[in-house]
Amino acid sequence: MRPFAALGVLTLLALLGALVATHVTADQRPDVAQLERAGQARAGDPGPVLAQVDGLPITTADLAERIAIVQANLDYMRQEAATGGPQADFLQEFARLIESAGVENAALGSLIVDRALMAEAQRRGLAPTGDEVARRVAQDRALAPQVDDPRMAAYIAVIGEERYWTVVYPATVQQELAAQRLWEAETGAVADPVERQRAWTSVQARIIGRARVTLVRPDLAAPATLEGALAYLQRYWELYSNANR
Repeated sequence: MRPFAALGVLTLLALLGALVATHVTADQRPDVAQLERAGQARAGDPGPVLAQVDGLPITTADLAERIAIVQANLDYMRQEAATGGPQADFLQEFARLIESAGVENAALGSLIVDRALMAEAQRRGLAPTGDEVARRVAQDRALAPQVDDPRMAAYIAVIGEERYWTVVYPATVQQELAAQRLWEAETGAVADPVERQRAWTSVQARIIGRARVTLVRPDLAAPATLEGALAYLQRYWELYSNANR
């Protein structure tokens, strides 16, 4: 089980780094065009910094990519909710939350969580070392040819294979390992998986509550706002906690 951030499991499935290491059926992933749009945001210069969370930057490229991912997740949730499956009610409520908050605010909120968790892991000595990240990247790169998925191929092709494996994916691995270790440190004593996830939601809310979050270029974040992003997170945590009662 992995720790889930502000967009839950759907975000991790949509982030291409996770596709190598997770077992996800083809119809659960974004289509080629959606991943190409996400890749285009990541292919060039990171752009100027629009926000900082405990000193860690969020750039215009970060936000553009995350907006594309959130939109892909929203489309997926709408489709799944329409099938009437076991998670249909939750996915429908989740989709409504993103729609009411705005895709841009949901994207900025999820990035704020990512940076705050990374900063917390760094403060507590839980962030992975460069060697640990490099080993994981090498392992996943060796496995990548076994993943026969045109969407992953399209995303990497837009970015460029060398840039993806040496710049983009290492950052994804660093974030994932840091969050995983923080999750284990904070919730490892909780045996029940539902209670553990609820505890993790509370941990995230606590960390965000004391983080120093600054929107240094509101014009570059618009239409997202800091207030809108934080309000989205609060409503997400409430939704997730209520869904697991």
